Amino acid sequence: MMDAEVIRQRIEESRQLLYQLGKKYGLRHHKVLKQSMELDELLNRYNKAACKKGCSRLSESNDSSLNE
Repeated sequence: MMDAEVIRQRIEESRQLLYQLGKKYGLRHHKVLKQSMELDELLNRYNKAACKKGCSRLSESNDSSLNE
């Protein structure tokens, strides 16, 4: 699994490339659509990792409140 900071950096690079491709080719070009899907995949990975991290924190928080 990639580190969250590495994923964030890749997301930013992917976002910039998507913008450049969109300006060059227009939003319906296959290169733009492919890049958009790659960005979506990176965002999904990042959100999945964040949810796992957040869910474990939430679980710990709920466990501690049950012990009170």
